Amino acid sequence: SPTRVNPGHLQGIFQRFQVDFGFGRFMFNSLVITVAITAGSLLIASLAAYVITKHRVPGRRLIFLMIVASMMVPWQTTLVPNYVIMRNLGWLDTYQGYVIPALAKAFVLFFLVQFLHSIPDELVQAARVDGAGEWRIWWRIVLPLLRPALAAMSIFIVLAEWNNFLWPLILVQSDEMANIPVALARLNSYFTGAQNQGAIMAGGLLASLPSIVFFLVFQRYFTRGIVLSGLKG
Repeated sequence: SPTRVNPGHLQGIFQRFQVDFGFGRFMFNSLVITVAITAGSLLIASLAAYVITKHRVPGRRLIFLMIVASMMVPWQTTLVPNYVIMRNLGWLDTYQGYVIPALAKAFVLFFLVQFLHSIPDELVQAARVDGAGEWRIWWRIVLPLLRPALAAMSIFIVLAEWNNFLWPLILVQSDEMANIPVALARLNSYFTGAQNQGAIMAGGLLASLPSIVFFLVFQRYFTRGIVLSGLKG
């Protein structure tokens, strides 16, 4: 078991593996992928939730039930179809291959719908009477009111995507496009000697710090969003 802290391992994770892998590149890949998926999925889910809750779209309840039912399907069953689609599109080993399949998140939509049900329909109707368009209502009224729920969901998405391993492992073909979990797994398999384990553990520590900091910053919004989403009744 570890007996002392060795700061040299933090320097070693950059110096020892920089030539072969580029640890900074792994961090950059994870950051770009996580930010893109989080922003994109929240944008899509907020638009869909607004339409489902505040518009009388024919069949909206059936559509919503189908989306919720998709949560019952194990995500592992989509790995092979998604891989085939990405290969046919030429998106293997690309950022869009990372991001596009992860944008549609049924749980996020379900959560935002429950939250929007607590917002009076009269508020949206009053904005329409005043001449506001649907985009303006969504941007100026719905999104600000959704802020606690969006913050709560962003924590779930960031933690899941930052630590995502299986889909990137299947998608990635080069070291240059690897994210943090895949990179650490490759480092662990390539460098199995005891003298390298300290640097690998230091890499794991650095990889976990962004998600920890993000949670600590947004945890009050997370608590508020969870509480408010259950107040409709």
